[in-house]
Amino acid sequence: MNNIYQAPKAVDANPIPAISPKIGGALSQALVLIFIFAIISDISSLFVGFKYSILLFDANAGKAVSDSEYTNIEDLFSLAIVFQSIMVILCSIVFIIWFHRAYKNLIAFGLERLSYSPGWSIGYWFIPIVNLFRPYQVAKEIWQRCAPEKEIKLLGENFTEVSNIVSWWWAFFLFSTITGRVSNKLMERSEDIDSFLTALNISMIADFLFIIGAVFAISFVKALDQRQLDKQNELVNNSEPRMVS
Repeated sequence: MNNIYQAPKAVDANPIPAISPKIGGALSQALVLIFIFAIISDISSLFVGFKYSILLFDANAGKAVSDSEYTNIEDLFSLAIVFQSIMVILCSIVFIIWFHRAYKNLIAFGLERLSYSPGWSIGYWFIPIVNLFRPYQVAKEIWQRCAPEKEIKLLGENFTEVSNIVSWWWAFFLFSTITGRVSNKLMERSEDIDSFLTALNISMIADFLFIIGAVFAISFVKALDQRQLDKQNELVNNSEPRMVS
């Protein structure tokens, strides 16, 4: 006689999506290391820029400045700009790759009703005007949607708190970028020592803002990686099997 009774099957209460999230690892470590080198680069540029400004100030005041002194500091300044440019490019490429992965993890977590997409988490960085605010909004969504379940139930998935780290990172990134572009334009148009000195001083302000922004960026990378790791662990712990007939 066939046994028509079937034992209850165990199913996950909250099944984990098939896509596996990727958190931390070599990419995050490389990004932090690149930011550290970028900070060193900007500190060096600040030092060279400060020496350059003193030399130009002395020359403008009528003090004797030798050709060798001027040539040496100009060569150092040019070298600092080249190294800075390389580090900015590396930071931008690796950060956007990490940023895309962080947003893609939201899909891997099985989260629904997302406002953006992994593709646009990259694309928004390259659209003029939009890149002044949209990447921050994407970062904000990543942070909010990785909130603990209790916080989401209490406040709603779009109203959870956003760490000050995210806001300060974006603010200093934005201000340093704008200040740097203003400095570059002024240097291109400078026709005398006074105008070049003004551009140089603005450039040093941009370097200082970037250094602070890079410190916040490192904190953001580490904090978001940990937040996504906690979210993954929460989902795994909540996916306890239940019995169904």
